[in-house]
Amino acid sequence: MSLDFSVAGQFPRLVSAVLAIVVELIEEVLALTVPKKLGGYFCLLDHATNTFLIPPTLVGEIMNGKGGKYSEFCVEKAKRTSMLMDMDTDRAHPSDLLLSWESRNPEKQRWGGAVGCGISGYRFVFSFSGLSEMEDEAVMLLVVARLGVLENFIRRVAKVSGNSIITDNLRFTDEGQATISLIASH
Repeated sequence: MSLDFSVAGQFPRLVSAVLAIVVELIEEVLALTVPKKLGGYFCLLDHATNTFLIPPTLVGEIMNGKGGKYSEFCVEKAKRTSMLMDMDTDRAHPSDLLLSWESRNPEKQRWGGAVGCGISGYRFVFSFSGLSEMEDEAVMLLVVARLGVLENFIRRVAKVSGNSIITDNLRFTDEGQATISLIASH
């Protein structure tokens, strides 16, 4: 699915498309995670305005009492990745992907799981928290793949974090659909 959001008024279409994709992918990933996880928080940040198009939104259920923490991590990852997008002058093009993993710092509770990218001239940050950080990142990379971000960008970014969920298991169908054949426990 490649969507054209060349007019700012198209953002509602983006929001509804992204939510549908996220729910579908999270359900697929949750069915495969070991130990079983039941949900987490997703958010979508518009980089230009630093505004959440989708505020932290629960997808699935959280049974371990960590919902507040996952929501906070989701927001932190998105904002940190957006800040990195401002500081990063090494990327050749604004549509290049950037990971929260690139500023990961476990001592400060800064984790992987957000992906910043450009779509039709706009820059967004997709963030999830609730699974392992590798699984959080894998789901966000799948989301941007389904929105039409090129395969080579996703593979290159996955190599930054060494995310074997993506590098070992990401497949693209003839129609360009991104799928993960296996979600391993990391």
